[in-house]
Amino acid sequence: MHVTGDAENDIFIHKNVVQPLALHVNFAGRGNTLWIDEGCRLQGQVLFIGSNGKARFSASGMLNVIAAVYDDGSLTWGPGCTGYQVRVWVHGGRNCTIGAGCLFSENIHIRTSDHHSIIDLDSGEVLNHAADVIIGDRVWIGEGARIGKGVTIGDGAIVAGSAYVSSDIPPAELWGGLPAKRLRGNVSWVDEFPASEAAAAQMIEWINARRPALEEAVSSPEEAGRTNLESVGKAEKDRMQTV
Repeated sequence: MHVTGDAENDIFIHKNVVQPLALHVNFAGRGNTLWIDEGCRLQGQVLFIGSNGKARFSASGMLNVIAAVYDDGSLTWGPGCTGYQVRVWVHGGRNCTIGAGCLFSENIHIRTSDHHSIIDLDSGEVLNHAADVIIGDRVWIGEGARIGKGVTIGDGAIVAGSAYVSSDIPPAELWGGLPAKRLRGNVSWVDEFPASEAAAAQMIEWINARRPALEEAVSSPEEAGRTNLESVGKAEKDRMQTV
């Protein structure tokens, strides 16, 4: 792991993470914090552009990421994810929260803002405000997909390749197109191809057991996806080493 940039920032790496990670971390600001949990196989770049940003990566398969976290932004990557080529921009002081067991193909972009303002020429009002992105558990995102600001993707959902997602996707649905629209409901996915009866049955059981919680999460996505990265206590920090 190669670290560059300003001082007065923190990196916490679990003691059991095998180093060196094929990772470049750059700090262009102060008060930023990066956590890398046990079992994390992160590679790529994590760039803090501004101050007081936070990013946390949990245990994973191969996770090839270029992440840019701007002032006051927060990026949380849940356990058990695999990502082959993902770019994330956490901009506008917002949060990007990714659940457990997700699969990301190649050339995927995720943004919490448009990076530039669209203004009403009569009032001067900014029309395209930044907004949180929340991706649930076991979501599969296909090659070339784009996830726009303010989007919540429900557990077990599938985003087709080259889709542009600009609105919320309920759990266990397949969406695709430009902009993405619902293609089919009551579907999910498994790693195996073709899926064995056992794998399919396990996924069906998983979805059915979670349906009440999934429906509640869709009705209040902001609370469902909120993660407080400042809650890392002393016991957890004791398991980490400072870089």
